[in-house]
Amino acid sequence: MSTVPPSALVLGASRGLGLLIARRLADRGYRVLAAARDDQELAAAAARLSREGREIRTRAVDVRDEQSVRDAADAARALGALQVCIHVAGVIEVASSPNPLRTDDFREAIDTMLWGPINAASAVMAGMRVVVVACDDDGNVDVDDLRAKVAEVGDALAALMITYPSTHGVFEEAVTDICALVHDAGGQVYLDGANLNAMVGLARPGRFGADVSHLNLHKTFCIPHGGGGPGVGPVAVGAHLAPFLPNHPLVAEAGPATGPGPISAAPWGSASILPIPWAYIRLMGPDGLRQATQVAILNANYIAQRLQPHYPVLFTGRGGLVAHECIVDLRPLSKETGVSVDDVAKRLIDYGFHAPTMSFPVAGTLMIEPTESEDLGEIDRFCDAMIAIRAEIARVGSGDWPVDDNPLANAPHTVNSLVGPWDHPYDRELGAFPSATVRRGDRYFPPVRRIDGGYGDRNLVCSCPPVEDFAEG
Repeated sequence: MSTVPPSALVLGASRGLGLLIARRLADRGYRVLAAARDDQELAAAAARLSREGREIRTRAVDVRDEQSVRDAADAARALGALQVCIHVAGVIEVASSPNPLRTDDFREAIDTMLWGPINAASAVMAGMRVVVVACDDDGNVDVDDLRAKVAEVGDALAALMITYPSTHGVFEEAVTDICALVHDAGGQVYLDGANLNAMVGLARPGRFGADVSHLNLHKTFCIPHGGGGPGVGPVAVGAHLAPFLPNHPLVAEAGPATGPGPISAAPWGSASILPIPWAYIRLMGPDGLRQATQVAILNANYIAQRLQPHYPVLFTGRGGLVAHECIVDLRPLSKETGVSVDDVAKRLIDYGFHAPTMSFPVAGTLMIEPTESEDLGEIDRFCDAMIAIRAEIARVGSGDWPVDDNPLANAPHTVNSLVGPWDHPYDRELGAFPSATVRRGDRYFPPVRRIDGGYGDRNLVCSCPPVEDFAEG
């Protein structure tokens, strides 16, 4: 008795992920119909797959037209029992068929991404199955757990994404072994280059095992960090992945002829942003860039050492040292005194500082990342402010000030709050000018006090004008 061969429909297959899925399904015995709106681009992609020995049928389809998609599904059913339908550009769907769905094949076609303590959103958007790898007590990747997860996913392993130095502010001493473990299992290693500020001139990601790395320009190469972006920078790959880099139909030198096509309208990124790091690199030179890295690491360790007697530093590496950032743990103090990480962050405004990153990557902490930008005087001023705030926390803990009425709970102090009626258990002067370093002539007063962030997150309000305002005439 002959069995009906399985078939699969891949919509949007001219894209890089679609081609990967089509290729994997073909390798597992599916008769694949690859469909995309751009018939010429799709034909070129299918030709590449054919040269690799994979026979994949193609069809032009407009995914916005329901009938066009239905016709494509009928064409896929003509090839065999339709078991898998994947819409690469949107939601991934699995369509049942006359034969039982082979879920294992579908999962393997999507592949698996192993992730350390970082954001897994990109892998999820790419349709991959995410497996989280644990950390040890020192903030490093738990190599034993990684080894177990690699064995668990087996041949479905696609890649490991790792941040180096880690977002915990330590250099992963086992990073070479971690990369080798993934390579031995047939996977690739993606290095998150967000912390390149601790590597330029000192370390080579490709040498310790990274296959791909996004080298963020923020912090390291003079592009501002925060406010949602710009998250821009080159993606560097090993030579074995170069044929898969994006190219552009109008600019031949923008990528290899074997590439999957463009991923943005501008082949080389933003012309308004990239001249800034270019000028920075030319002005600094190799020696200057290396010194900037060394100073960034020195600054972070200086801050960690000054604050350690007053606040716990959550993660450190060998010798009690950190990388380019340190995490100050306020959770024990919060539990003991009732002063929250929000209170400390807001009180820093009174001292003239924008707070460091709060509650990331660990809730209830401050992640301090000075880079090389600040001189010793400014760093000392920040440390003095943090130490003074610790003394204020102690007064709350001892009962001198109520938990709900003290300089931290009421911070930041605006002009309106200071010139109005005053019935707090601390001097008005302490609220306005908490230390000698906060000079009267250049004190920054925020225009508003605190907002209820939790309430705002739960109760969204549209500030858009009403639709009637757009009516003509």
